Formats: sequence, C-alpha cells, structure tokens
Amino acid sequence: MTSADRNTIVNNTKGTHMKTERIAWLDYGKGICMLCVILFHTWAIYVNDGKVILDWIEPFFLTLFFFISGYLTNLNQFNAKKDFISIVKRLLLPYFVFTSIIWLPKSIAHDTDITFRMFLINILGGYASWFIAALIIAKLLLNVILNISKSLKWIWLCTLVSILIGLTIFEFIPYKTPWYLGEGMICLFYVTLGLTYKKYESQIKPLSIPIIIFLAITYLLLMGINRYIHTFEACIYQMRLGHVVLSHALCYVLVSILAIAIIINILKRLPKNMTWLSYIGQNSLIFYYLNSGVLVSITILLQKIGLEYNGNIIMPILIYLIDISLMYLASFLIMRFTPWMVGKFK
Repeated sequence: MTSADRNTIVNNTKGTHMKTERIAWLDYGKGICMLCVILFHTWAIYVNDGKVILDWIEPFFLTLFFFISGYLTNLNQFNAKKDFISIVKRLLLPYFVFTSIIWLPKSIAHDTDITFRMFLINILGGYASWFIAALIIAKLLLNVILNISKSLKWIWLCTLVSILIGLTIFEFIPYKTPWYLGEGMICLFYVTLGLTYKKYESQIKPLSIPIIIFLAITYLLLMGINRYIHTFEACIYQMRLGHVVLSHALCYVLVSILAIAIIINILKRLPKNMTWLSYIGQNSLIFYYLNSGVLVSITILLQKIGLEYNGNIIMPILIYLIDISLMYLASFLIMRFTPWMVGKFK
C-alpha cells in the first residue's frame, strides 16, 4: 500500500506507539455506504417505497461495512484483549448510548408500547439496531477465532461453520434472536472476506477502467433482472439481514462480492481530498444512529405545515440533503463536546 492511500500518521505522546494511518478509500467506502443508508431510509420513510432504492444497492451498502471491519483487523498485531476492549468502547457503548436516547421518540413514531419492560427488552436484547448488533456478534466471533489461531484456513473453517449455524437458526427459529445472533453469524463471512483481502491486497492487481465499467453494467443488469424475475427469491435457506429477507443466498453472495469488488476499485481511484465524504465515513456511526430520527422529525414537521409528498421527486431529494446537513452538524457537535458517546476518550 502506497503512501498516497493514506491520510496522516499520528504518534502518541510517549512516542513508542504509532496509531494506524487513516486509509482514504476505507473512509470513502463507509461514507458512500452511509449515504446509501440515508437514501434508502428517506424513500422508505418519506416516499413510503424504500424497495425502489433497495433493489439496486442491497448487495453492497451494508455488506461493505462488514467487509471494511474485517479489513481493519490486523492479523500480525492482533491482541484478543485489546480487540475486545475496542469492541466494547467503539460499538457496544455507542449502541447503549444512542439507542437509549432515541428509544422514546422511535417508539412514539412507530406507535409501539412505551414501558420500562419494553425498553429493557429492546435495548438489552440487542433489538434496537439489527446492523450494529450483528456487527458486534461478528466481531466477537472473530475475536474468539483469532485468539485460538490466526491461520486463514482455520478462520475460514470457523466462518463456514458459523454460516451454517446461522442459516439453521433462520430455518428453525421463526422469530428474531437476541442481538440478531443469526445475522451476525452469517455476516461473519464478509468480515472474514475483508480480512483475507487485506492479507493478499498487495498481490491483487487493480482492475482497469474498461473492466470496472463492464462489471458495473453486469451488476446493474443482474439487479434489473432481479426486480422482475426475483432471482434471489428461490433458495432452500432464507438469509435474513434484519427486516429484509434475502433469498437465494448463493446468488446473493456472488452478486455482493461482485459489487464490493467494483466499489473498492472505484474508491481507490477517487481523489484523496474529498474531505466531506471522508468526514461522513469517519463519523458513520453517528450518522447511522441519527438518520432515521432526523428523517422522521423532518417529515412530521413538513406534514404539520402542509408540505406532504405529492409525487414530486424534488421533495425527497431536498429532504435527503437536509437530513445529511443536520447530521453533519450533529456529528460535529458530538465529536466536539461529547466524543465519549462514540467511545472516544481524551
């Protein structure tokens, strides 16, 4: 990896430890995925038709997050204790903080029971955010696996076993499991894929622009065909990621790998000065937690002043941009005054 792929190097005060350099394309990747998440939620909440967006971005806009999480795992310097502490600080703590804050307005918006019992079940049971819960499970599983052995053969063997157990959970347990255990066990695949890519990255040649264009057209054709003949909806097992049913798992996985490969090669070609996108990527956790609440608030406000969606595509686009701007401001304030909310302590 060349220095052009990195942002800055920061040393700590003792001068004996060097923090990992920020890698531009990773921040860009998280930023683009977060923009896709917000776009999906905008259409789902405001236009009431998120599927029109989901049909095109589904295979990569969340799987890439898991992939990047695996990429950031350093096999050579892995320490199980430090990794576990990092999971608690950077994922578990923010989960409890943000889900507790947004639980009441979220419950009101969705017209669900507002009781202390429901609060405990929702938050402590890991039901408040399927994506973060699944990511925590996947990271904890990887922590245990790497603590036993760092051999890729061992890691992939455990990953395949995890996938089978996850699929079995979906087959025989017809309800959501605490902390979305099944989703996390299946999504370990993408974490391991990212870890493997990191190990062999220097040996993988970048795709040429004509090949990227060809693969991108292929992806769009596949997703377009899927909208009409539902290619991904005829599988023995049904792989559910959160509230979404993703059938025909093998086909889906292959298309998602294709999408991730395309996105990575595009990200690595982007200029290194896209600070606005990098900022969203670096603060993607804040954007993720706040985006639905901000969208619901904007929608309610517009309804009260008589500006409801009337089919004009301009309205959801404006709301999308307003939502991003408000979360940009919110993330700045949080990082400036309360960074502990995302597990960052001075």
